Amino acid sequence: MESPKALELQAHRRAQEAAQRVRTAVSRVFADEVTRHARWRSWRRRELSEGVSLIAMNAAGRAA
Repeated sequence: MESPKALELQAHRRAQEAAQRVRTAVSRVFADEVTRHARWRSWRRRELSEGVSLIAMNAAGRAA
């Protein structure tokens, strides 16, 4: 049978490992969210740019 001190150290180590797993999972989710937001911004910027180009072409067509 293990000593109370050994059991306490083992429990502490397990708690630290569990906390590290939680931190890793949270970091991964946050990184995924940042990436998703960056993709959305890129897509939105491209969409707006294409819209401005269409407006400019239409205006140029009307002026001609």
